Amino acid sequence: MAVELYPASAHDVFHGANVHYPREVDEAVQQIHGACKGLGTDEETLIAVLGSKSPETRNLISLRYKELYQQPLKSLLKSETSGDFGRLLRMISTPLAETEAQILRDATKGMGLGRHAQLGAQRRLP
Repeated sequence: MAVELYPASAHDVFHGANVHYPREVDEAVQQIHGACKGLGTDEETLIAVLGSKSPETRNLISLRYKELYQQPLKSLLKSETSGDFGRLLRMISTPLAETEAQILRDATKGMGLGRHAQLGAQRRLP
């Protein structure tokens, strides 16, 4: 039995396949763009849009945002949000493999907890 750690769209992108974006993804991208346009950021909209989507849909939103606006979604969120809230939004809107790599990188910087985080991440792998 194979364990699917990453959304199917992540594999499609890796293999260079054309990605189909459902209407739900385009609508979410427009809502995110609108929430960050102009002065201030509509954080409630960001929570509603990103928090209600599956990892597969969030992956597609991230891909589509970059395709439409020539800017990674995580870069937009970094400039529009801050603190733990901003970090969480960036993590859930970044492809899972990239997020896991960043977590491992952060965990292994400096002294202390790094080894425990590495072991926890390795236990997830088949």
